[in-house]
Amino acid sequence: MKCILNLILASLVYSLAACGGGGGGGGGSSEASTSISLSTSQVAFTTETYQRDKKAITANFKGDGVVVGTPPGVALPSWLAVEEVSTSASTVVFNVIVEYPSTVGTYTATLRFVTGKSNGDEVTYKDLDVALTVVAPSFISTVSGNSPLPPTQQLSLGSGINGADYSATINYGQPPVSNWLDLTLSGTTFTVAANTTDLTPGDYTAILNFKANGKAETVRTVNYHVAAPTLTHSPISSLTIGSGSSQSELITSTQISSNSSALSWELTGQSGLLSAQLDYNANRIDISVDPSTLAEKANGNYQEWIEVTYTHPALPAPTTTRIDLEVVLAFTDLKYATPLVSYQNEPTKVVLWGDNLDQLTEQQLSTLLEGLGSYTRVNANEIELQINTNLSAGSYPLQVNNLLGLNRSAAQIIVRAKPNFPVGELTLQRKANQVIYDAQREKFYVSEGYGSNAIYSLSHDNTGWSWSALPIENPASMALTRDGSQLIVGTYECSVWEIDLGQLLITQPNGPTDCYYDYYGAINQFYNGLTVIADTNQWPSMYSYPSWGAIPFDLPSEHSPEVVFSEQGTHMIWAGGPTISSAQTAYVYNARTNVMNILNTVGDRYYLQSLFSISADGSRIAHFNDIYDAQLHYLGALGDLTRSSTDKVGISPDGNNAAIFVEASKSIRIFDISSPAGIFIESSPSISLDASMTRVQNIVFSRDNAYLFVFADSYDTNISKMYVYKL
Repeated sequence: MKCILNLILASLVYSLAACGGGGGGGGGSSEASTSISLSTSQVAFTTETYQRDKKAITANFKGDGVVVGTPPGVALPSWLAVEEVSTSASTVVFNVIVEYPSTVGTYTATLRFVTGKSNGDEVTYKDLDVALTVVAPSFISTVSGNSPLPPTQQLSLGSGINGADYSATINYGQPPVSNWLDLTLSGTTFTVAANTTDLTPGDYTAILNFKANGKAETVRTVNYHVAAPTLTHSPISSLTIGSGSSQSELITSTQISSNSSALSWELTGQSGLLSAQLDYNANRIDISVDPSTLAEKANGNYQEWIEVTYTHPALPAPTTTRIDLEVVLAFTDLKYATPLVSYQNEPTKVVLWGDNLDQLTEQQLSTLLEGLGSYTRVNANEIELQINTNLSAGSYPLQVNNLLGLNRSAAQIIVRAKPNFPVGELTLQRKANQVIYDAQREKFYVSEGYGSNAIYSLSHDNTGWSWSALPIENPASMALTRDGSQLIVGTYECSVWEIDLGQLLITQPNGPTDCYYDYYGAINQFYNGLTVIADTNQWPSMYSYPSWGAIPFDLPSEHSPEVVFSEQGTHMIWAGGPTISSAQTAYVYNARTNVMNILNTVGDRYYLQSLFSISADGSRIAHFNDIYDAQLHYLGALGDLTRSSTDKVGISPDGNNAAIFVEASKSIRIFDISSPAGIFIESSPSISLDASMTRVQNIVFSRDNAYLFVFADSYDTNISKMYVYKL
């Protein structure tokens, strides 16, 4: 054992000179009259590199003195020392000292405290475990712009140290800027502070070297970050604007602040809904929503912004920052009425679609619908209106007023006398692969599909039919908009056409910029105005139109899907086509609930568009001659007919009737399918079709179920015809 102190008692020098003699195992023999104990069995230090620290240890003993060393064979670490503080006949107080450790880490050592007789007998000892954790030196890190100066920071060199004993020097690091740091002493504490406002933005380093009475250096590092001059603004709450909002509710403001008085700024831009005005004296930007931009904007959340550009002598170029403002439009709007056309003296249920209709009070709703009929609230966006049968012919616009006086969307109900369609047959110039009826104009729009160069419009004058061409190359699908103003046509060639039906104007084709070969075999506008377009060639894609963005529902991946939409835009049939050998799945999407359900068809999972039919409101669905209700429950079959892919079913708009073309007998049979029990009775005599017609592509009922339109063609003669029957 190595002695590290002079012996306390002179008489012990000879006996314990080896610092290891005598007893062992911490206590000698049981008859020994010597003993030693320590105030603690372990002591721990945590210090920075190049720091000094100490802790007092008291040794109580019976013997002729105390010496301190290390166990045999163990060297004393360079960072550890012991000094005597005071002594008495039975007590010695020592300082255990850690001195200037240079390397970060964790260290341990053992000190042995020994007592005994001066002749070397009855030696006994106690061990003290010493643990040292060395950490990196404290970094003085301040963040500021060029003005004002950062706050001063105090630097303590360690407990019990007299700062006056130290000398200090400053070595400036990179970048090579000097004299930006002041170091002063007060008592035992040094104070460090930056002393200039002329530093350009960046990071600066200074090394502080302290020496005291010739001992090893104490080193501290000062890291000083000068932030680039910048501009900040106070938080802005989102603006929610609705039918009850006043002009004052379109305004908000934000306070502008900066970290440098030398910074200047100006307003340099804003998004489409906003206008902004600067108040330099108040350091404020007043932001308002321009009401003139809201008339055509759909309800929803809009991420708007203004841009502010600022300059400063320390910045190499002007800097632009963006201030974001969320604008929420929540107007109560009426958008569409379905059906658009009602007939005089005919009980008709009209569904009014819109946004936030639940915000209308009973008084507001009664005033809005006064004289039109009785109404029932269905949900927040839907109202059922039972039209009065004695309404005069005409157009009835329905619009919800707002405090801002904006002319926003309106629904329209058209009331007219029942049409008298000319019955008979009309030879068509093209096959009628897709047919849409326009009740507002009493026209049919007919498309043959690939290879044709036009959509054909069939109209009548009460005595006969005529048609005209709307030139569009390779039409693949078409749909009426909810308000009946446009016909949207998708093609086989990555393009979409819009036809203004009022003026018969055809727009230039629209399409996604990255389209190479999309076959737009399905297009529709749902009841809420969402227009979707699907590429149905092999593995499909569906887009929102005209943004070409994502659709708000999950679409099952069915190969080359067959797609059918309900006239009111509430339902979509989506079924895998017969292009691959495995059995496919049919789905029905309910747009009102945003739910896609499987249609478990009975007997056959062979799906073609021509084998499906659906009522205007989705209350009845047909596949082959099988009928399903709105919950997709199987109700029954039409007659005793055998399923055949050459037969064709058409369901009336109200879902009460179905007509089926039976290819084997070249006849059309008509059934009442209103029974929820699936008991379907033929409601009219069967109709014999021209024997030369080998296929029926479409069967359409008039809105009042008084007429039946059959579009048929012949494989042999390539002749197509429209047949009009009075039921």
